[in-house]
Amino acid sequence: MPKYSFQYMPKTCQIEVSWWGAFVCLSHLPSSQRVHLCADAIYCFVAGHCNNTEVNETTTIEEASAFCDKHYGERWTKIGWKDFMAVLARALEMGTTHQIPKEWNVTGWNSLMKLAHHEADISAMTACAMGNFQCDVAYCKKNYCTSPKYRAKFGNLSWSYEG
Repeated sequence: MPKYSFQYMPKTCQIEVSWWGAFVCLSHLPSSQRVHLCADAIYCFVAGHCNNTEVNETTTIEEASAFCDKHYGERWTKIGWKDFMAVLARALEMGTTHQIPKEWNVTGWNSLMKLAHHEADISAMTACAMGNFQCDVAYCKKNYCTSPKYRAKFGNLSWSYEG
């Protein structure tokens, strides 16, 4: 079996133009590297990938970029690696402490969902900027959106606060 890693997803998605290959790269990670599957599932539902009917396995990079323009405006063209790494650092902090830091000012469900949408948007816009947004959506649909386990846990996040 080939070695799978997140680093291969953009190459598989963009150069080989294989959303399925990108999915395989992520779904066959050893369990020790799949500790963040719940975070992936949350991202998929909160970012709206599970409800996305415009992006599918035949979507080109150009069509995905047009979707990103329509959905995020110019914001996705200004997202950088530093923004994405900050999302990962915040997720790691929360995953390690199992608490939401007080300085995040989360006061209830609506503010938590606003924060979740902010973080998911940064992740999705990073995928837009990297040219693998369509593969993110396909990965989500194949791995989480149709899974009874993940739909039961996180499906309600698909219809949460937007803003």
